[in-house]
Amino acid sequence: MTQNFRQELAEKFKDDTSDELLDKLRSGNLIALAQEVAKEELKSRGIEYIAPAPSQEDDSQDQVPWDEFETIATFASTTDAHILQGQLEAEGIPVLMPDSHLGVANSFLLSTFSSIRVQVPKSFAAQATEVVRAIQEGKFALDETEQADSSIEQSSLSKEEALVAFSQDPIWLKIWQRRINKSGMWAGFNPFAAVFGTSWFFYRKMYGWGLILLVVDWLVGSSLGAWGFWLLVRVPFGFLANIAYFKKAEKAVVAVQAAQVSKDAMVQQLKRQGGISVPGFFFGMAFKVASLLMFSSLWR
Repeated sequence: MTQNFRQELAEKFKDDTSDELLDKLRSGNLIALAQEVAKEELKSRGIEYIAPAPSQEDDSQDQVPWDEFETIATFASTTDAHILQGQLEAEGIPVLMPDSHLGVANSFLLSTFSSIRVQVPKSFAAQATEVVRAIQEGKFALDETEQADSSIEQSSLSKEEALVAFSQDPIWLKIWQRRINKSGMWAGFNPFAAVFGTSWFFYRKMYGWGLILLVVDWLVGSSLGAWGFWLLVRVPFGFLANIAYFKKAEKAVVAVQAAQVSKDAMVQQLKRQGGISVPGFFFGMAFKVASLLMFSSLWR
């Protein structure tokens, strides 16, 4: 899978100009594998990319000890936590969310068993608390005049642009065309979701769906036989995958737009919530193998 993904990146980067590749590398938004492929493409064009040295300001933020962070708010959903994170970062306040992985890995259990902490360095705690209070009091809400004045800036990030920022691949706009235009429920069949199952959903950060498919595999997979398993379990999930991914993307776009942050902040938040997780794919594979071994021992 990693090799196929590497080849896909290589083909994609060949269509970019050298300036576009340099901009992508400097943005800091590429995963390690994508950075490596982009550098190789530049090198093939005779351009050696040298990463800029991190600024002292960035170093100082990275070196803040964990015990110097203070929790200013807790949430039951990652969406609410990310909204506060975007507002705090817009005010120039560094943010740490040590529990954010719990929200995506166990979203359906989070509200019952845990919560997501939003933390800031102690030196920013008072300022961050004022921001939280202002949000609760509705001071960041725009009146009708301000909404009219800001509509031009907000409209610069269309729904299509927001969906691309989330998925990080414009091919999804073609897949979701009917859903975007509200002309039908159909979003195509996803053979990768059907074949790789839980691993594909984890790869697309759809952890809840991945766990649901894993449970379905456990409960009915062994009793249906090979053909029954594919026709009654994996094929339906192949048809549901693109629809579920669209709903996840659409929900993220609506939540980020409601935060009333800048265009750049919206794009960064969408990229964090969407995109892919290569470790998630391999974690899904390991999870699947471990679960099969565990349950096979129980069925004996």
